[in-house]
Amino acid sequence: RSQGDSDREVICVVSECLFADGYLTGWWVDSGATRHIAKTKEGVIHMENLSPGTHKVYMGNNSYCDVMGIGAYRLNVGGTSVVLNEVLYVPSIRRNLVSVPALTGKSFEIRFIPGKVTVGKHG
Repeated sequence: RSQGDSDREVICVVSECLFADGYLTGWWVDSGATRHIAKTKEGVIHMENLSPGTHKVYMGNNSYCDVMGIGAYRLNVGGTSVVLNEVLYVPSIRRNLVSVPALTGKSFEIRFIPGKVTVGKHG
C-alpha cells in the first residue's frame, strides 16, 4: 500500500470449484486464474505446440511454469459439451483451471452456489 492509499483497503477473494470431472483429472473453476490452463491433453480438439522456455505462466506461489501449447479443449459438463478456446497447456500445473475472468470476458455469467457452480450466457 502506498502512502496515498492509506484510507483504501484491498481485499482479494479466490474461489474455486470442481466444474467438470474427467477421466484423468477434473477441471476447476478458479476466480484467480486469468487464463484457462490444462495439465493434460485429455479433451484437446486442436493445439499449437510451443517450444520449451518461450512462453511461461506466473503462478500464485511466485514461480513460473512453461507453456507447452495453446489450443481448444472440449469438456463434458452435466451432459453438455463445452469448448474452451485459447487454453494454455502447462503439464507441470497441479490442476486443470477454468478461468472466471476469461469466461466473464466472453459474456458468460458464473454463479457460485453452495455445493456447485453454474455457468451460462449473460443476457
